[in-house]
Amino acid sequence: WLAARFVENGWSVKAMHRLILLSDAYQRSTEASAEASEKDPRNRLLAHMAVRRLVWKNTCSTTTMSGCSSAISAASSP
Repeated sequence: WLAARFVENGWSVKAMHRLILLSDAYQRSTEASAEASEKDPRNRLLAHMAVRRLVWKNTCSTTTMSGCSSAISAASSP
């Protein structure tokens, strides 16, 4: 669905950003509601997603720019 919308909107990255950023899923909070915290304080029922920090790693030869690679990995938040 998302890919089809991207093509329908003329490959507009701006329109894609708008669609994603204004979506209900994107705007949901990662914090548990008071009701969820009361019913499941240890989040065993997965009422909310645990927050994870993304770590950017960039490895590249500074002289030749060959063998460059980038990676994003998820690290647990403290």
